[in-house]
This record gives sequence, structure tokens and C-alpha cells, in this order.
Amino acid sequence: MSESERRQVSKRIQERLVNLFESAPISCSQAAIGVILHIGFTRSACSFLPRPRYHPRLAWRLYGNVIGFLVLGATTFDVVSRVASILLYQTAVERRLNGEGDQIKNGKTIKNGVEKYHHDGTSKTLVQWLVTENLFFKVQAAIYVVLVATETAMGAPALSPATPYTMVASLDFAMRWLWAFTADQESTTLLGFIPIKSVLLPLFQVTLQRFRSAQAMAKGFIAAAVVCQLMQLKRTDGKLALQWYAKKLQEVAKTCGRVFDKRR
Repeated sequence: MSESERRQVSKRIQERLVNLFESAPISCSQAAIGVILHIGFTRSACSFLPRPRYHPRLAWRLYGNVIGFLVLGATTFDVVSRVASILLYQTAVERRLNGEGDQIKNGKTIKNGVEKYHHDGTSKTLVQWLVTENLFFKVQAAIYVVLVATETAMGAPALSPATPYTMVASLDFAMRWLWAFTADQESTTLLGFIPIKSVLLPLFQVTLQRFRSAQAMAKGFIAAAVVCQLMQLKRTDGKLALQWYAKKLQEVAKTCGRVFDKRR
């Protein structure tokens, strides 16, 4: 590959990353912060410090409740897996809820997105774009609250050791459930080649993991469903996300039932 070709490839990658950040700034920032925390607590002078995670008996430590969602895992493999999940599923949810961001090419905006602008066309401030008028930010914050409340309610006995743990597994599944609730395609592929119904994605994923993440999947479903219902989240087609998902799940169940009946 020549020097000019390498520059073109590098430029295309940079443009894709910029466009991804424009449409999903919160998800991209979360992935970056998670990687930085992992490096900081494993590869640097901070490695001797205890990792800031969550535990029901330590729920009074508010910083732990927040940072517990940013620690992506205990190992590098866990962190890489979480980053991949964020980029695949969470960024898609953020785009579906907020709309596409600006499309940039050759350093110029070739198409204005919708999430940086008010309905009258005026630009949002940085705080409005990322916080006060960012639907995905509000949804994720609500999911944090539901997950912390669930973990605290299921808290360990008073005599058990307070061993903090990361909360990102449940958050990860909550995002995957939201991805399924707002799926804009009937089918998708698992591992790049296994065709499955989009509404069944989290179930298939936990099955491949031999149900090791079943508890996190259940907590994630509860959080996603509660937030969807309370906030009346809608899909890009205007339908209520949770009601649409329930209807689709019934259709899939009926289809499976007919298939089994034919095989008898």
C-alpha cells in the first residue's frame, strides 16, 4: 500500500469516527472513559488503588454508583467486549432516540443532523445537546436509577463482605434490550453470519454464553422495560417501543408454535 493510499484509509477512518461521535456522543464518550479507566487502574501508578465499583452496602457512596457504570470490566477482554457492544448496540439506540448527527466529509459538514438543532432550526448549546435536551442521556440516567434501585433492593446480607463490582453488565443488556425494542430491521445477524429475529437478539446472546449472564440480562430487561413504559419511548416509526416489542414477540411465538405443530 502506497503512502497516499494509507493516508486515504486513515482519513476515511477518522471521518467515520467523527461521524459516529456526532450521532452518538454519549456512547462514544462512555467507551473512551471506560478504556481510560481500565488503563489507569491496571497499567499506571493508579494500579494500587481500589477500583471504584458498586455494591449495595456501599450505595451511600454516590460516586461509586456513577463510576460503577463506567468500569467496563476487570480484564482487557471484558473491556474490549464492552466497547464493541457499545459501538454496535448502544450507539444505534442513541441515534434512534436522538436522530442522526451531522455528516462530515473532507472536514466539511455535508449534511446537517437533527440532534444538534431545535425544531425551528436554531442550534442547541453544548449543554442542551448533551444533557438537558438529550433524550438518550435522560433514558440512560433513568436506567442507572432503576438498576441501582434493583441492586440495592436485592442487596447482600449485612454480614457479607462488601466486594464492589461493575454495573456495566446489566447496563449493557439494558441497551441491548432497548436496541431490540427499537429495532428498525426485522432480522439481524449474530456473530456476523447467524440470522435471527431482531427482537430475540438478547436472548440468543445469553444462550451462546450458556446463560452465565442470565441475571444481568434479566436486570437489564427490567430496567429497559420500566424506563420505556414510564417515559413512553417511541420508535422511529412513531410506535410505542414496549408495546411494539410485545406484539412482535407474540408474532414470533405464534410462528414458532406453527413450525413445531408441522413437525409433529
